[in-house]
Amino acid sequence: MSRTISYGPMHSKSNQKVDRYPSFCGICHKNVEPIFIGTNLDNNTIIPNKVEAAFQCANTDCSSIMIGYYTREDPRSEYRLIDSAPLNPVEEDFNKEIVKVSPNFISIYNQSYFAEQSKLELIAGIGYRKALEFLVKDYLIFLNPHQEEEILNKFLGKCIEMVDNEKIKEISRRASWLGNDEAHYIRKWENKDVNDLKKLIEVTVYFISMDISTRSYLEEMQ
Repeated sequence: MSRTISYGPMHSKSNQKVDRYPSFCGICHKNVEPIFIGTNLDNNTIIPNKVEAAFQCANTDCSSIMIGYYTREDPRSEYRLIDSAPLNPVEEDFNKEIVKVSPNFISIYNQSYFAEQSKLELIAGIGYRKALEFLVKDYLIFLNPHQEEEILNKFLGKCIEMVDNEKIKEISRRASWLGNDEAHYIRKWENKDVNDLKKLIEVTVYFISMDISTRSYLEEMQ
């Protein structure tokens, strides 16, 4: 159902059709029916094909200003919502085992997640690949601190070969395959994308957490 945005002086408001209002607030991260405030349109000028409209988040705990960005193909067509702002990115939380093993992994992962939320998908994948490398290397260093220099100087693939836990080794190897695809012009795994890479990292994180937790309990309860 089409909506309208109004513009011009209070005594002679004009309307323009739009396909929809923004439905998600990037500040409180709630689905909302926003309150229309106004546009950057000037009633005394030719109506452009790109328009910005201001809304207010209807969540009373937020009430932030939202900007909807609209475009249209020609003066006879309605405006289409193509984006909205601002965005306060959310972060992924990780358990205490990962915080202990690799805080750098968490920072790099969330910076990549921020890029993805900001629609910078083409560079987000490379960031996830870097996060994976820090995770695997920090995990190995955590278990083998006397080999830190050797581990740091190895490529990711060689580090994965050093992992004793077969589940971690096999799943992180596949994550590295997709991570390498994100850095190369030609993709080897054409039916996989950054979402698959994130899933493999998630599984790697799970198995590393379980391994660290298992080792901790076995050491404490001998």
